Amino acid sequence: MNPTSITSRKIVTANSTIKITRELPAPGLILPRIGQQVKATDVVGRCDQPRHIILLDIASALGIDPGQTRPCLLHRPGANVQRNEPLAEYHRGLRRALRVFSPVDGRILAFRRGRMLIEPLPEVFEIEAGMSGEVVAMDVGRSVTIAAPGAKIEGVWSAGGLGFGAIKLAVSYPDTSPSFLPASVEWRNSVIVCGAQVSIEFAQNAVRLGARGLIMGSINADQIDSFSKLGIPIVITEGFGSLSMSNPVFDILRSCSDRTASLFTVKFGDRNIRRPSICIPDPSAFLVPGISEKLPSFSEGSRVRVINSARWGKVQSISSAPVTLETGISAPGANIELDDGTIEFIPFQNLEIIE
Repeated sequence: MNPTSITSRKIVTANSTIKITRELPAPGLILPRIGQQVKATDVVGRCDQPRHIILLDIASALGIDPGQTRPCLLHRPGANVQRNEPLAEYHRGLRRALRVFSPVDGRILAFRRGRMLIEPLPEVFEIEAGMSGEVVAMDVGRSVTIAAPGAKIEGVWSAGGLGFGAIKLAVSYPDTSPSFLPASVEWRNSVIVCGAQVSIEFAQNAVRLGARGLIMGSINADQIDSFSKLGIPIVITEGFGSLSMSNPVFDILRSCSDRTASLFTVKFGDRNIRRPSICIPDPSAFLVPGISEKLPSFSEGSRVRVINSARWGKVQSISSAPVTLETGISAPGANIELDDGTIEFIPFQNLEIIE
């Protein structure tokens, strides 16, 4: 390995083959065949997902002693029941009978001391392709991999699940922060490029106008909770604080205006998508030739960003051998002169080159 230059993980990749893997949470059925073309909205996998067992306090619901409940049961353990079907009833004199109803479709597992355990029927869980392309691989019953020529942009933070829609620009420059989104059908079913950052009021208005996703450069830490509750996918490309969207990211999004983008956000523990990503599957979309080469390799003096951090700096020197970190792990990396003047060794895995 050359001690003064090491290949970076690109945050913007254009004119290449992008791949995404969609995985079921439990063994099930993968629907398409290898070589089949799929659309973003196509269901590509289906499985039964077990649900939590429900405990019902029958005695308390009927207002009687636990020892009195067994004669009130209308179904015994092992019986299948439907949602809203009576499970027990108690007649108190001439008054109307008190009843307890099943909250779900399921099976009675047990009854003891006035309490009943119900196992709900599994919930049918489906996954969509999320991106148009060709099925190139699958793990039978578990996952499917889809590939397409296009562009991929990796972000640093996300929320809101999967989403896709036509790319629409709310700004003309990457360092602009729009304050108002005019009412228009243009935003319906769109993924809106918002420049540097937006207020929660702007984002809420975008949701009301039918947007299916938001892309912006940065977000303030105190906005995370509010943005996470919007109900649509959000991808942050740069970090936390007040950061402009980088030029390579903005250029590719602008060149792909009106094309369909898929937003893959990340949940804690997700094994397939290590970082949030924006995928734009279309071989003819790119009007910015060679944008992938704008982020070539680490070298002394390279401007870098610390992943999942609002810290920026430049490479002062590159370590010629792995360095043992406080965690006990040895990793190759570089000494970074951060913008606040401090110098810190940071593994390459935690760095990105910026323009």
